[in-house]
Amino acid sequence: MFTQNFRKTRKHIIDNLINKAQAYSPETLILGLNAMKNRRDRSNIIRELDCPVQFIIGQLDTAISWKHSIDQTSLPDIGCIEIMKDIRHQGMFEAQELTQNMIMKFIDFCLKQER
Repeated sequence: MFTQNFRKTRKHIIDNLINKAQAYSPETLILGLNAMKNRRDRSNIIRELDCPVQFIIGQLDTAISWKHSIDQTSLPDIGCIEIMKDIRHQGMFEAQELTQNMIMKFIDFCLKQER
């Protein structure tokens, strides 16, 4: 979920996430993991949207394959694609400011589309 460098230099963030997760019951965690594992393909929703869709993809993500991520970007009519170099699956932690800037850029783009 995190690059090796992040695990070394920002261990306190990961430890904090682990501590928060320990507050959940094992049953809740199992249900959540099973829900993610067994969720149905809902790509038709992205395909049918009539608004822009943002994709923020970690270049080194191993939780979601690169091919699957890139394939998803072709589904909406308007896709705003951001690739986070040297980031895995948790870009909002590994590159918090960059992620926030990408989201703000997307919001600005959407607001301009409404005009």
